[in-house]
Amino acid sequence: MASNTIRSLETEKRPSAVERREVVRIVVAEIFSVCKKPGKKHFGEIARKMVIQYPKSFRDEIEGQVVGTGYDSLTKQMLSRIDNYRRLQSPLQKRQSEGATNDAKKRRKDPYGCINSEPELPAGETNTMQKQKQEELKRMFDENSRDAKTIERLMVETFHSQRRDILSSKEMEDLVKEWPFLFQENGIRLHFRELTGVDITLNFDESTETKFKRILRYFQFQQSDPTNTAGAVLSQTLAGGDETGAAVLMLLAHFREKQEKMLEAVDDTAIASEVDVKNLPSTPCIVACDNL
Repeated sequence: MASNTIRSLETEKRPSAVERREVVRIVVAEIFSVCKKPGKKHFGEIARKMVIQYPKSFRDEIEGQVVGTGYDSLTKQMLSRIDNYRRLQSPLQKRQSEGATNDAKKRRKDPYGCINSEPELPAGETNTMQKQKQEELKRMFDENSRDAKTIERLMVETFHSQRRDILSSKEMEDLVKEWPFLFQENGIRLHFRELTGVDITLNFDESTETKFKRILRYFQFQQSDPTNTAGAVLSQTLAGGDETGAAVLMLLAHFREKQEKMLEAVDDTAIASEVDVKNLPSTPCIVACDNL
């Protein structure tokens, strides 16, 4: 390892992000040279021993409190690194190493949550048929069609072509022209479902009932200062405010993110076409129809 990295570890300092990634690369390279198929439990054990050896440098902490096992983030970093190693394998090597057959294959979930990032062309489909369905979707969008079932069917059937165009690094403007429904709420939900196997509508509703409350309980336990932004939001929520919005605002305040870069407030009665996109931040943001 680099001398400055070794110095950080020996003096019980947290390595920089660059140094930490370098440590992960070196460790994973050593693991891969010994075992081509290490499992999560192996990485977890190695990460645990690294944290025991250098707790001040690697342990997961927030304000002095150990988060989870203390080595979850290190484990995930190593899992992501080994996944990148496997991505470099040729298709032939991958088939040989995974023992692939022509039978139905198990859909493997990668660390990014995708189970179908590079789908194959559907059985019985041709590129010409895919193009025809794409043109039909464009026509329905131009005509403001409300045939939701047909749109959903065509979006699912052309998922292969959508992923191909996205992975080809096309410009955003071109993607909007070629796949207009992909930039509408229902189209995004369908694409996300096919990509990850998760129905975001159901999962989000469930999360608002459980995880957001846990977030607020955590901040309530931390006893935020009522004079700052986080404390004011928490006090308002405890008095009967909206828990979902409050959880988002609390997280922004806790991680010291600039609210104006993440959220843009508009009138309660505003519709999408009335939002002045020229004044929106250059980064992805949420447009909220209410006062923040």
